[in-house]
Amino acid sequence: MIIDTGVLYAAMAPRDHNHAVCAKLLRATRELLLPAPVLVELDYFVSQLTGSSRAFDEVLRRIENGVFTVLDLAAEDYSRIRDICTQYGD
Repeated sequence: MIIDTGVLYAAMAPRDHNHAVCAKLLRATRELLLPAPVLVELDYFVSQLTGSSRAFDEVLRRIENGVFTVLDLAAEDYSRIRDICTQYGD
């Protein structure tokens, strides 16, 4: 399953109204795929939430241990990214 920033953030933030469902989803899913850009967003949001890098360090540890698989973008992906930015940009 491809996981986005919102799901990871909610799973890590006990006060988030989606925390329980997102944490349960991550525990129940065997293959967790993270697009590389999610890591940048997650680092920013988690550091804002906690004022620390410890929580994000735990995400990196889980990547190292094979809990999450990072999906890197290829050059051909950027054409679609540009399309999405044009469609939804304000």
